[in-house]
Amino acid sequence: MSLIGYARLSTGEQMLDPQRIELRAAGCAVIHEEHATGPTACVRCLDAF
Repeated sequence: MSLIGYARLSTGEQMLDPQRIELRAAGCAVIHEEHATGPTACVRCLDAF
């Protein structure tokens, strides 16, 4: 079974690279990425699940 990762940026100062590295190290074969701001921003990537 393949693991699916989810990386999200909520500010302009953040970078996805550290999250990608950690998710790959954890064995995630697929990583969904999203750029959203605010605590109430919709998590569109997860809607499919």
